[in-house]
Amino acid sequence: MEDVFVEQLVKKETNAVTALLRVLIVAASVVLGLGLFWISPYLGAFSIVGLAIGAGAFYGGYYLVTSFNVEFEYAVTNGIVDVDKIVHQRKRTRLASFDCKSVEAAGKYKKSEHEGKTYGKVIKACISEEEVSKPWYLTFTSANTSGLALLVFNPDERTLNAIRPKLPRLLQKNVNLWN
Repeated sequence: MEDVFVEQLVKKETNAVTALLRVLIVAASVVLGLGLFWISPYLGAFSIVGLAIGAGAFYGGYYLVTSFNVEFEYAVTNGIVDVDKIVHQRKRTRLASFDCKSVEAAGKYKKSEHEGKTYGKVIKACISEEEVSKPWYLTFTSANTSGLALLVFNPDERTLNAIRPKLPRLLQKNVNLWN
């Protein structure tokens, strides 16, 4: 049996709210930074503190704005699925890691079908929840979740083809699932 390894990176879409937040953060950091630079000569002995805080305002604005650059990485290794969140290529967080054998349901994601259900953990590692982006879902159990967990993600064909043979047999045979 040969080893299977598939990796996929998906960049989260920027929506209007995110764009507005970015603009507000940039405006606030510029106003605060320039204001402190302008006022610091009048602070006397504390002028260096004003300059340092002004520089910190610019850096803080940069850090916050770049924190909206989010990517998700899906890695499938011999039936083990790992989902990571990467923030501006500087911080990686493991969102989920589970064996495909623990998957109980899978399919194309429709928000309305999952609204009334309760899950121990909901992981949204997708571009967008809209049906236009064609998100999929997997429900699974793992040691890290209390009860059933829901993963919403945007896999490509390679990722789906790596997951499918490792799923429980009943899910593999559901032909409608993979069309």
